[in-house]
Amino acid sequence: MKTGVLVISHGSPDQGWIDQIEMSVRQAAIDLPVETVYLEAVPGKSIEEGIQRLERSGINCILTVPLFLTMGSTHLHEIQYALGLIPRSPIPTDLEVIPSKARFIWCSPLESHPLVKEILIERIRSLSMDPSRESLLLIGHGSEVEGFHQRWEQLMSTLIDDIKERFGFREVSYATFHPDRIRERAGELSKKGRLIVVPFFLSEGYFTKIAIPRRLQGVESHYSGEALLPHPLISTWLTGTVKDAKDRLNGLAEKN
Repeated sequence: MKTGVLVISHGSPDQGWIDQIEMSVRQAAIDLPVETVYLEAVPGKSIEEGIQRLERSGINCILTVPLFLTMGSTHLHEIQYALGLIPRSPIPTDLEVIPSKARFIWCSPLESHPLVKEILIERIRSLSMDPSRESLLLIGHGSEVEGFHQRWEQLMSTLIDDIKERFGFREVSYATFHPDRIRERAGELSKKGRLIVVPFFLSEGYFTKIAIPRRLQGVESHYSGEALLPHPLISTWLTGTVKDAKDRLNGLAEKN
């Protein structure tokens, strides 16, 4: 069995977004052949094309790393369906099952990993002056699809609970684009102290540069727009995720 790695991210027409993903993968200490691919918007770097390149090099076991925030993303279930890991997609999808003889080992996305929390803490500290006089709003994408909505809510709740424990803010809350309560929450929190707004997005793009600032118009707040990337801890997460998957694969081989 020859093993390779497939790092899958969403994709974007923004080349800067793509560059940050590619750099994070290059800087990860992965000692296996790696393909970085995208769900959409990046010609020549589709999931199927990445699999084909790995298979042409003799790879028949692919550690699949979703560089996404959460399984609350409907896209990840579409991808699992396309890889043949689940029998059907829980939502309508244009993706088809990709013909492949490789074995796919699925890894978890970022979720509330300790390294994710460390990056968020760093982003908060860069904006905060005196938590006892401040409130904080964490903004994520969210979902209105049943089941996926609950995953997003649980993740955001977990993250703000950790923030509450580490800082002494007057109040900490979260809001998402789906359902969209960002402006409402920001307005409420701005009345309870100097408002800090932190985005929970993988990389800077439309949501961090345009959508969030639009919703904050007229609300006094402090917002830098810094996403999780760029940050070396994402490369550290990739390194650890691949290592854990290799260990899991070796454990399965020993049992057999």
